Amino acid sequence: YSQVLVAEPKQKVDLTRYTEHHQFGFDFAFDERAENVMVYNCTAKPLVQFVLDGGMGTCFAFGQTGSGKTFTMLGAPEVGQPGLYLLAADDVFRACDQNDAGIEVYVSMMEIYGDEV
Repeated sequence: YSQVLVAEPKQKVDLTRYTEHHQFGFDFAFDERAENVMVYNCTAKPLVQFVLDGGMGTCFAFGQTGSGKTFTMLGAPEVGQPGLYLLAADDVFRACDQNDAGIEVYVSMMEIYGDEV
């Protein structure tokens, strides 16, 4: 269990400055030094295994513009930083190669930006 603490500077009507503190809990929290493989192993890899075992899953990236969603999902394989899409596809197709149960793979992807899909 990881916690993220946010200090939000505020100002009262009388112009007195103060800081409001917020605490958020997550299963995992990563900073800017976390590599995509670590993020994948902690988040999407268990989801991939769940799907291979017959479940259904969604990997959803949400955040502020410039926060790293595209890099996390697409990566930069040319510099040794594959994204979650590539890491998940590798695991899925490796499992398909090792299993002759006739697994069929269907993938849907969409990008929602602002109010456009």
